[in-house]
Amino acid sequence: MYFKYIMHKYLTISVPKYVKKFVEYEYPPGEDGWSQVKKNSWLGEMIDGVSFELPNTVVYPRQEGTTIRLRYFCRNKIWDVPPFKIVSLKKQLDETFRSALIREVRRLHFELQSDYTPLIEKVLRDWGIERDVDVDFETIRKMYRDNIKKVAENRQKYMREKSGCS
Repeated sequence: MYFKYIMHKYLTISVPKYVKKFVEYEYPPGEDGWSQVKKNSWLGEMIDGVSFELPNTVVYPRQEGTTIRLRYFCRNKIWDVPPFKIVSLKKQLDETFRSALIREVRRLHFELQSDYTPLIEKVLRDWGIERDVDVDFETIRKMYRDNIKKVAENRQKYMREKSGCS
């Protein structure tokens, strides 16, 4: 009877189209349209990180535009995501998309040692994200280009410090 009190919790979050497709690639929605999120997954831990005890019933604002619908389990009835933390969760999801994209493209870029533009297109295609429909492709390219620049600057700084030059 240990699992008798497990509750299904439901969460709807308004996100950009590319984040929706990225999350649905990782957590495909079921026949009922809800994506099942396990507590020990990256998204489950993210939801758990912004959740806390809400002793009173809370009315959530209606989410407009493109939304993701998440279902997760929780043993505690009053443990939930407060409405003011949904904005934080949106930002975290966007940042997770960015870091996952950079990791995937970087892996392919270093393996193949080729131009990164087709590699970005491949990763977006794998995730079901349409170029220039769901996301501005130039923005994605700039995101990866800025990351390359930042890594190169950090590497130069480290080498200067290591060699003793200022």
